[in-house]
Amino acid sequence: MVSLLYATNIGQDINCAGTFLPELPVRLGHNAALDASAAAFASTMTCIRSRSNASEPVRDKYVTAIRAVQSAVAKSSTAYTVETLCSILLIASCQSWMAASNELTPSHGMGMGHLLDVLLDQDPSCDMFLFQVVRSATNAVVLESMFNPSVQPQPWIHKLTKRNFQARLPVLNPQTLEVREKKVIWLPTMDDVNLLLLPDLLRQPNKDMQRIQQLYIMSQEDYKKVSQYRNTCFLQKDRLNCLPPEAVSLLASCNEIQSILLAVGIALNTLLRNVYPHDLELKKDIVGFFADTVSLAEDLKMELPMGAVYLPLTLVAAWLASDDATYRARLKHLLEDYKGGYAMSEFIRRVSHWRDAPQSLIDEFSWFPRPADSIEGPTGNDEARSSGISTQVQPHSSCCFL
Repeated sequence: MVSLLYATNIGQDINCAGTFLPELPVRLGHNAALDASAAAFASTMTCIRSRSNASEPVRDKYVTAIRAVQSAVAKSSTAYTVETLCSILLIASCQSWMAASNELTPSHGMGMGHLLDVLLDQDPSCDMFLFQVVRSATNAVVLESMFNPSVQPQPWIHKLTKRNFQARLPVLNPQTLEVREKKVIWLPTMDDVNLLLLPDLLRQPNKDMQRIQQLYIMSQEDYKKVSQYRNTCFLQKDRLNCLPPEAVSLLASCNEIQSILLAVGIALNTLLRNVYPHDLELKKDIVGFFADTVSLAEDLKMELPMGAVYLPLTLVAAWLASDDATYRARLKHLLEDYKGGYAMSEFIRRVSHWRDAPQSLIDEFSWFPRPADSIEGPTGNDEARSSGISTQVQPHSSCCFL
């Protein structure tokens, strides 16, 4: 595990799976579920790094870890602990690589949300490991809720506002990449309480166009901040070839944030252009977003196979928003380039619960998961289905740890 954590090659950096990982080694040896999950995670990450299929011993560790976590959840003394939540996060990271192509995978959002509701009553700021696990789990649950409406981060998500969990980037010295103490760049769009607004806004955009406009302006401002940060600190000539391990992880995080903000900008811009089709600024913005998507996708190929975790989401958002056949073909080619990496396997895991994914995605991409029929049959309204927003519960959406 320790040897996996300190990568100097951004394409081998496993910290994309969670900001808690540097704190993990000192926690091992005291909790059976965490030990088993860490062993399964380390073995799986080794497979992903080499882009090899999981061998039988790796799968055995994975099964052992699931059983250990199920045992921990069944006991009142271990169920509501940071170790159990961390174990679920580790197993979820393995799961996407274990699943076959187009296979529906269990959602752990409900299980993690249940644990978070209890753990957030503590003060995570007193324990860095708890703080980082809670942050990583919250991000995972919010992202799952985008595609799976059975995952509801309410009402515990609002406990985050009391814990000062605002998203930020540390200010760096551009020459040395050393962190400047007590200086941060705030990114309000990336706060979970703001990201949580997106599913409802996307499902029913006409209910609150003012909020969409506010969030769009905020996301644009944050996108400019992150782009400037990335260009100033990391994209100087020869800088990428000599980054220290801590800077490698920070660059990976910066790229993840930029990918998410770009996807958010594209989605909100599309909603606004549907209402204001003649707005020249919106048209200018989307042209810039489309160009940045291709540029970022080309740049982040250097992060394969481990990094660029949210880049497939950005590419798909751009593909859905564009009506240019040539541009769509370019995006499709880029998505093929990302197949076989951790980013694409994680993306497929998340969208396997997108019950009302646009039919155009399913028809165009052979790797896109084919959603199973819902338990209750088709109940979604026409508006939701046409926008690709899920409104139904799926048979595979339950967490196997609940």
